[in-house]
Amino acid sequence: MAIIKAQAELNTATHAAAHRRSWGPPPVLAALTDFSPRAAEAVKLCAALAAQLQTSWHLAHFVPPGQRSSLREAHASVLAQRQRLQQLAAEFAAEGNAPVVHCEPHAIAARLNSWVRENGVSVIVLASSNGSAFEAPVLGGVAREVLRLAQVPLLLLGPRGQAPRLPFRRVLCAADVRPGAKAAVRAALALMVARDGRVLLIHVAEPRPDDCAACGVGVSDAAARMWEVLPPELRFFHDAEVRVRFGQAADAIVAAAHGDASDLIGVCTEARRTGADASPILPAVLRLSTCPVLVAADA
Repeated sequence: MAIIKAQAELNTATHAAAHRRSWGPPPVLAALTDFSPRAAEAVKLCAALAAQLQTSWHLAHFVPPGQRSSLREAHASVLAQRQRLQQLAAEFAAEGNAPVVHCEPHAIAARLNSWVRENGVSVIVLASSNGSAFEAPVLGGVAREVLRLAQVPLLLLGPRGQAPRLPFRRVLCAADVRPGAKAAVRAALALMVARDGRVLLIHVAEPRPDDCAACGVGVSDAAARMWEVLPPELRFFHDAEVRVRFGQAADAIVAAAHGDASDLIGVCTEARRTGADASPILPAVLRLSTCPVLVAADA
């Protein structure tokens, strides 16, 4: 067992060193929790990913201002929540992977982005909802608010999300030619540290053109433009592919991810500008996918 553990630690250090050579410092992660079971799974994902990347991570809970009768009651509530956070953090500290704990006595809308900037957070990890795929909206109230406000990418664990395979070795990025697409791809690849990794970049156009000749030209042009979305650092990876598909975007994205055994899906969305319901693609991908989904906002 000692030999296996030593080999695992060596592999982790090798992955992290390769990450630094190719991408610079690894991203600083932050997990947001409301202490629900689904949030607990997102916290575990954040901790495990931080260990793989050998980076720091933060554990935070925002205490919304309720209808409290006194300042003393409000102070007691914050202290109680901070104690719960510290107990949760202690579980990871025992494994040598302690987070920085934050209990913020503010609403998310009032404090999120300033808190992110102050702590140098690069990616926020959270559960998309507290319910199952059949019981609740795929984007819960907290996830919807964070999606609308956050100025950094989000790593979301959907209602069907299973225990992620780490390190991320196979990443699918759903992209187009919008300015935010390149940022979304780069954010997803920054979480991928395996030298033998595979990157699949997929563009879904709907509907399919009726003219077969025009369809062929469209596919070739779209594929050429998709290669331009990939950053130069892609040479770090051994395997990359661009695909163009026609049909319903969410179905095509998730089908490609499952068919390619992807560990992570990256998408670009305009939801933070226009409201999380403006584009049906993200909620549909979250509902269908069994792997985490990284979301970056369009520029």
